[in-house]
Amino acid sequence: MLVNKQKGTVLIITLLIVSVIAGLAISFTSEFQLSMTRAELRLFTGQLNQALYGTERAAAWGLREDLQEDGNKHGSNAKFDHLDENWGKFNGVSVPLNEFTITPVVLDAQGRFNINLLEKKVNPSKANGLFQEKYTEEQKMFIRLLQTQADNPISSQEAQDITQAVIDWIDADDNVTGTGGAESSYYLSTDEPYQAANQLFTSVTELLLIKGMTKALYNHLVPLVIALPDSTVGINIQTASSEVLQSINESTVEIPLDKADADSLQSAFPIAGQSEDLTGESNDGFKNVGEFFNSSEFQQVFGADSSLWPLEDGLTTGSDFFILNALVEVEGSDVQRQGTSLLKRYKDKDGTIQVRVVRRGSSNIL
Repeated sequence: MLVNKQKGTVLIITLLIVSVIAGLAISFTSEFQLSMTRAELRLFTGQLNQALYGTERAAAWGLREDLQEDGNKHGSNAKFDHLDENWGKFNGVSVPLNEFTITPVVLDAQGRFNINLLEKKVNPSKANGLFQEKYTEEQKMFIRLLQTQADNPISSQEAQDITQAVIDWIDADDNVTGTGGAESSYYLSTDEPYQAANQLFTSVTELLLIKGMTKALYNHLVPLVIALPDSTVGINIQTASSEVLQSINESTVEIPLDKADADSLQSAFPIAGQSEDLTGESNDGFKNVGEFFNSSEFQQVFGADSSLWPLEDGLTTGSDFFILNALVEVEGSDVQRQGTSLLKRYKDKDGTIQVRVVRRGSSNIL
């Protein structure tokens, strides 16, 4: 009887040992597979990042070549950009590279409204004056841009209030601008208190923090605005969307340009894949804003009387900042990475064309 009990005990111990060993084996196998997966992902991540960096370098080369070509054709100081230049012609074309497929899209960042153009204060001596007196041309443009939302449009006064709040968000003082402005004292009194930045925007997402800004209006603005680290670079009219062109109007007018008129202005500029205009002649775009103002398309909208034309403030036909959106995919897998880079093109003190990365992100909102 004792022998049978001992045999039973040994059997139980043996089963326990087998169970522990099996459990350890399963655990070791799971950890090994997890470690291998992590190592594979780290490898892919490193390769994807290098592919994105390589795409940045390729885009930088193309932008340098573009500016060099402008200089060769029209003089060393020439700088003009439009959508039918090489940097804009091949957007969205997938390029195979070893085991990767890269799909780059280069956009002109200055085709959007630079919200840091609003840095200047409202003219204090004209704070209660007429629209055309108290705002800068850039501020007037933003007021009109805010009114281009087709769904749930806002009034000119609402747009002015939001613009005043944006000005206060940027400026360094604590003086409230107009009746719509807001400084830290206002934001600290909200349910989730925070302070005004009192500096240039670093991202358009900051607009969500502005007094009077709604989610619907923000979503409308996201593809139309950009936060550039320079409050002097204006809008490139040759690459601007129709909505952005609607923000250009006579200095005394508070509302946006009619959409049909903006479309008419846009028709004057070269488009990607079309190097000739409707007459069959080469369309190389406009070298400066004045040249565009003297075009038939512009004067058809604003007339021949230059006293009724918009001012050139905040407008340009050449760009310094560009956006690179790049999608890198590993062939035969679901592994991919999206990268967005803000690039600045400039000439150094020796006159050499340079392109540097200003900032990077994982989404196309800068």
